[in-house]
Amino acid sequence: MSRVLVVEDSRALARALVNRLGAELGLAADVAATLAETAELLGRERGRYAIALLDLTLPDATDVEVVDLVVSHHVPVIVFTGDYDDALRAKVLARGVLDYVVKDSASELAYVVELVRRFLGNAGVEVLVVDDALGARRLMAAQLQLQSFVVHEASSGVEALRQLAEHPAIKLVITDYNMPGMDGGQLIARIREGHRKDSLAVIGLTSSGGTLSARLLKRGASDFITRPFTREEFFCRVQLNLERLEQAAELRELGSRDALTGLWNRRTFLERGARALAEAAEDGWPVTLALLGLDGLRSLNHERGHAAGDAVLAHVGRLLAAQAGEGELAARLGGGEFGLLSRLSGERAERHFEALRAQVAGAHGAVPGPALQLSASIGTAQGDADLEGLLKAAARALDEAKGGGGDRVVHSPRVAREA
Repeated sequence: MSRVLVVEDSRALARALVNRLGAELGLAADVAATLAETAELLGRERGRYAIALLDLTLPDATDVEVVDLVVSHHVPVIVFTGDYDDALRAKVLARGVLDYVVKDSASELAYVVELVRRFLGNAGVEVLVVDDALGARRLMAAQLQLQSFVVHEASSGVEALRQLAEHPAIKLVITDYNMPGMDGGQLIARIREGHRKDSLAVIGLTSSGGTLSARLLKRGASDFITRPFTREEFFCRVQLNLERLEQAAELRELGSRDALTGLWNRRTFLERGARALAEAAEDGWPVTLALLGLDGLRSLNHERGHAAGDAVLAHVGRLLAAQAGEGELAARLGGGEFGLLSRLSGERAERHFEALRAQVAGAHGAVPGPALQLSASIGTAQGDADLEGLLKAAARALDEAKGGGGDRVVHSPRVAREA
């Protein structure tokens, strides 16, 4: 596991950093109090440090020696120091460090930990920089790469649209306004034709604020920065917009999940199931749709209370989540009914769902107190029918399983697509 290197001669501050990194980010850290100890750790733990937090003033180093040492080992650096003047800051930043933070309040400690979280979270995030000025474009790209982003470049609006089509994972576009042909405002309007604000952020760059900045926002920009800007402002804007995307994604995820079990909800199952069936048909994957219904849930709620019923539902949700493999769906459809879409067919599907039925029946300890006699009925359907057709066939099979006494699996005859 990657670790954090903390170089700090104040034991109290080093302990506070290590504790917060562990508690808030789950990261382990090693501490050095001198330049010599730093060199020893870097030699012994070569390649293990994801990032380093460095004080500048150490018993055996008073300038930027520790920065040069750590950077030479290709470890990203955040300087966290009590020393500040403009010349020193410029000297440190010229060495390619991520940030220069002054220890002047408790809030700065929280800020440093947040910087670490952001940096590690940036890995693999794709960003597109659009500017017809090569020097400005390359400078922004280099700064973003330093922050661990994957950076794409475009010198025009037309090229930017092509890059977006070729790299659909791009999360952020940073575009200049003043470009020949398609200007930044026109580019943003074109981007918004196919990308919503909650899935792709766009920052516009202008040489003046006022009406031009407002024009960018009206065209669909998420934010704007007025040139000239500092590196700190640039990264604050970048991270702010990416955090908004993360929050939007979290809200979408919450709206797609069943609160009790954590599985997909009915709406999401229907949406994703239809797409999964279309992809399976195109790629030639076999598919089985199954409906699982808990036997006797209503009686359990009546005899042991709804808390017992909820505990059983949550337990079955965990079983189904553990069963779902790549490309498979598991959802709670409502009450005690669950839906599953599996890339299995024939005898493999029969064995799979029989094993799942046995797993549910064996879950006697799902609820505290006297042992439960828990069971489930399962109905399955296979074929080249659409989602609605498979659901109807699986529902008939589930009714047959329940009507036969429950605790059994019934497989529907193959369902053909309606003409």
